[in-house]
Amino acid sequence: MRNIFAVRRRGSGASAWNVLFWWTLTLWLLRFWMRLCYKNRRFGMEHIPSSGPFIIAANHQSNFDPVIVGTVAHDRVYHSIARATLFNSTILAWLMERYGVIAIRRGESDTKAIRRAIEVIKQGQGVMIFPEGTRTADGNIGEFQRGLWLLIKKCKVPVVPVGFDGAYDAWKIGTKPKSFGMIEVRAGKAFDGEALNEMGEEEGMRAIRESIVQLHEQCQASIKKRLQ
Repeated sequence: MRNIFAVRRRGSGASAWNVLFWWTLTLWLLRFWMRLCYKNRRFGMEHIPSSGPFIIAANHQSNFDPVIVGTVAHDRVYHSIARATLFNSTILAWLMERYGVIAIRRGESDTKAIRRAIEVIKQGQGVMIFPEGTRTADGNIGEFQRGLWLLIKKCKVPVVPVGFDGAYDAWKIGTKPKSFGMIEVRAGKAFDGEALNEMGEEEGMRAIRESIVQLHEQCQASIKKRLQ
């Protein structure tokens, strides 16, 4: 079992306060809430690198998603990439700043955000990105945008695929969140960044997407079995 008090290993430069309060106590409370209200199950925590830089690539179903990914990747401090419009809310902006969220303008080539993400990775920390660029409109995984590949090409670090299901039913676009539901999340074996670059963009992105699709389908099947 990994030591949750190993601040230097987990934070790679983050302050002890940030690691122990925001990434330990607060995330523990959020995991408890997800478990209580959405019967959240998580698998594959061992695939999150225990140290060093990394990228997490996950499917995108709802506004719950950053918390869902956090339940499986809580051992490490990482910076999520989120659309800039979320920072329009004062309270939400304050919270996202505590977690080091990087703002990106959806639908545009935001070089500033990508540069910041590359900088974070080169400092030994992690970055979490939703390659689809937006939440799914029907529960299925859409096509990936180029932002993920730019990070892979520039940084050549491990890429951890994460797939989950249940969040779309709990809080789909255009609706209010349900108070209860069933959510499951799985992290898969990390891809080697150097190997992905050798594969090239088309093949490398396809391999990552297929892995996330498979993890999503495993979660989907498991939830259906639990509901029987």
